[in-house]
Amino acid sequence: MEERVENLQRIIKNILASTDDQIQGDLKDSLRLRMSVSENLHGEVRYLKCLRALVEEKFQEFFKKKNFPKDYNYFVGIWSSLSEEAKSLCNDPKYDYDEEKYKYEFIYFEVYCNVYLRYSLGLLFNDNNKDIIDDLSQYNSLEIIQMYRYYLHQITLKKLEKSLKSDKVNS
Repeated sequence: MEERVENLQRIIKNILASTDDQIQGDLKDSLRLRMSVSENLHGEVRYLKCLRALVEEKFQEFFKKKNFPKDYNYFVGIWSSLSEEAKSLCNDPKYDYDEEKYKYEFIYFEVYCNVYLRYSLGLLFNDNNKDIIDDLSQYNSLEIIQMYRYYLHQITLKKLEKSLKSDKVNS
């Protein structure tokens, strides 16, 4: 049983490490730009929280039904439709946020959703990774999404911590 869990951890960590290799820099400049051009950070936090929930639900459904995006372009279409759906559902109270920490939540969810979640799933569902999907298909969909969420959270925090440290050094 423990070997099974370790194998799932290894697969997910490798997917996220590949994603991290694709993402250059510390993101602070792009985050500053996103914050400055956003007219409604409060709405953005709600939208990103909703988007995360919808994408994770869809991701879990892929593995539950063994019905995966055919290629990267198909994945992009799914992401776009989920993004549109999130815009219409994000006012649900379950996507509320801490009023005093909304800027931090925006930064966290921007990196979590629009950097790591989007890129890692895009890499996973490109045409070259059928073997990885086959390996993941051996696991329960809930196990996959819970572990994926856990390591996605860890890598997001690590990236933000690195950005904050480099920002203090450069200040």
